Amino acid sequence: MAISLTIAEVLFGAFFATSGTNHLLAGKGFATPVVRLGFSRSSRRLIGAAEVTGGIGLTVATWAPVTGIAAAVGLCLLVAASLQYHHWVQDTVMRCVAPTLVTALMLLDAVARLALLLTVPTARVA
Repeated sequence: MAISLTIAEVLFGAFFATSGTNHLLAGKGFATPVVRLGFSRSSRRLIGAAEVTGGIGLTVATWAPVTGIAAAVGLCLLVAASLQYHHWVQDTVMRCVAPTLVTALMLLDAVARLALLLTVPTARVA
């Protein structure tokens, strides 16, 4: 389970880091969903910074499990907020499917990483 969890975290981490980088570097003519939904440039940068930070946190979760759990929970909250915003602007159901799945996967990741953290014995220093 640890290997598949690590692979999933690295893939999700790369996805969020890439997405966040796109939001951070987005110019005036750059089209991302946050541009389409009318977010300001500073809001896009804040969202991008949160995605990059969460992506890095997921990527290092194998070596820093508590950081990975915090990153997964933070990204879950971020994506859940985006899902709520999609609902407020009466977006189509198909545009809400991806945030719903990602929210569920981030919750699952946090629970799985916490379960691993609690069940794996730690080395004791004498």
